[in-house]
Amino acid sequence: MQSLIREHMTRLLGDDFSSSSVVSDPEIAEFEARWKDDKSKDCCNVDSFRINIRGAPKTPWNISAARVFARSFIDSYRLNKDSETLMEISNCATTRIKSLRYAFAKLSLTAPKRLQLEAAARRRGRKATVSNIYQLNQFHTSHAIQY
Repeated sequence: MQSLIREHMTRLLGDDFSSSSVVSDPEIAEFEARWKDDKSKDCCNVDSFRINIRGAPKTPWNISAARVFARSFIDSYRLNKDSETLMEISNCATTRIKSLRYAFAKLSLTAPKRLQLEAAARRRGRKATVSNIYQLNQFHTSHAIQY
């Protein structure tokens, strides 16, 4: 299902993070003022679908965008229109927005900074591997049968 979510999000946003697929700060402020009064308002429609790439996935704009996305996804794939399906697809959309945010932030870094972050991630991965091996060894040692 995640691949379908990615494909549908790409269809709505386009392949790149162009200005037409990213919302501006004044639009965010205006929508958040309306959101306080009525949380069922939509930030955009399917034809002008946009996300707040700089904001957290649970900002009012992105919550509303996830709901718009979910309705579009349900219509496109002819799924049940019940609240459970809507919630599940909305949560998947929120996760996708989080992934897009991470990719956008990574693309906007300079090359040296990106290399520095990748090196730090590799170090964390090696430390986690060593830690897991040590814990597994401790488990096996403590549960060994004594003769």
